[in-house]
Amino acid sequence: MDTVGILYICIGEYVKFWDGFLSSFQDNFLTDSDIEYFVFTDAPSIAHEDEPGVHRIYQEDLCWPGNTLHRFRMFLRIEEQLAQKDWLFFFNAN
Repeated sequence: MDTVGILYICIGEYVKFWDGFLSSFQDNFLTDSDIEYFVFTDAPSIAHEDEPGVHRIYQEDLCWPGNTLHRFRMFLRIEEQLAQKDWLFFFNAN
């Protein structure tokens, strides 16, 4: 079985999209794969963060355009975890 990492950025008000995104992906995206979600956010908590496979990673709001320009710096903070995955996909909250 392939292992998949989902890289998801939801900073500020965009955290409101996380719950719907997770629900949709669990029902429809690579349902035969082992998926872990790496959620970069400034929110003090997110829905489902206590579930296995959901990782909240605190990310300071770098404002526009910093949050998008520095996304790879965000990801490299957890490089060792990501290197264990067969596939990585990045999604923005919007």
